[in-house]
Amino acid sequence: MKTVSPLRFLAWGFAFWLSFMVAATLDGVLRMGLIIPVIGDFWGHIVSGLFMVAVIYAGTWFLLRHIGRPKGDGALWALGLFWGAATVGFELLIVTVARGEPASVLWADYHPANILSGNFILLGIVLMALAPPIMARVMR
Repeated sequence: MKTVSPLRFLAWGFAFWLSFMVAATLDGVLRMGLIIPVIGDFWGHIVSGLFMVAVIYAGTWFLLRHIGRPKGDGALWALGLFWGAATVGFELLIVTVARGEPASVLWADYHPANILSGNFILLGIVLMALAPPIMARVMR
């Protein structure tokens, strides 16, 4: 695996995050319009969440394999934390601006009790934040 500067790695990581947001938006449209009507709300959220985790980990593998990784683990953790925080910000923007709903709607989705109803959004954010360091370790 080739080594790249932390700045180059983070810049590419930002581009990958943008592609993840496009994938997540398409996933949400498919989940609401096709998946949930066919298999129900509970399983629809699970299938959708697993799909997005697979996209994120595959994308992270591609980033590390083809762009490279920085020396040390600092940039890996920084990128993961950025991905998680930026995703929360993106979702907040969608909920409050695009849908015109209060932020409390989003915060309610993040409640850990929602895992029991199949909504794994909080777990998905955590897994996204951990993707760069986990995949770098797996690929060593």
